[in-house]
Amino acid sequence: APEHPHTTGHGGDGQRGDLTNQPADLTFVADQVVALGSTVRAPTPAVRDPQRIAVVGHSDGGLTATAFGYGQQFRDPRVVAVASLTGGVALFPGRFFVGDDLPALLAVHARDDRTNPYSASANLFHSVPTGRPAFLLSLDNGDHIDPYMFGTGRVDVGDAIAAYLDLVIAQDPAARARLEHVAQPRGGRGFDQRLDAGG
Repeated sequence: APEHPHTTGHGGDGQRGDLTNQPADLTFVADQVVALGSTVRAPTPAVRDPQRIAVVGHSDGGLTATAFGYGQQFRDPRVVAVASLTGGVALFPGRFFVGDDLPALLAVHARDDRTNPYSASANLFHSVPTGRPAFLLSLDNGDHIDPYMFGTGRVDVGDAIAAYLDLVIAQDPAARARLEHVAQPRGGRGFDQRLDAGG
């Protein structure tokens, strides 16, 4: 979880214009994590496959994650999984969703979000080209922040993210059932998915 110089809550000055620099920050962080894990007496575990990484972000971080995975001028080709929480496609210039080897998507958004409308994630979900795995978890209860953190954070959202990453990054076929179970449309959740032809 990098602390971006302008948009991180701890001392950031709130200059959202710096968002366009954040994908490069993420590339730097990914490079450093890979390098640290490959050293003798590594302070972090080795990265299982440095050419298959995931990015998760909330709000402006969700926008950054989307650009990092799908923005033509911001994309890191190592990204195979994007989890965008209350994100969407905004504030980043240039074309998105160009090319054949695009990552999978999990978009999570509360329908009652008063900061960033639910349509931002719904549009993101529908923009991922056919043939790429895409999931949309719609939360019927909650606003912009409360489903994700503090005392109101929802365990089922975390479970869905973990199952998604196990499915895409670890390529664990059993994770599909876990993801679908967590996101069944009960108790204020709704789930849409579009999978590749492989089922």
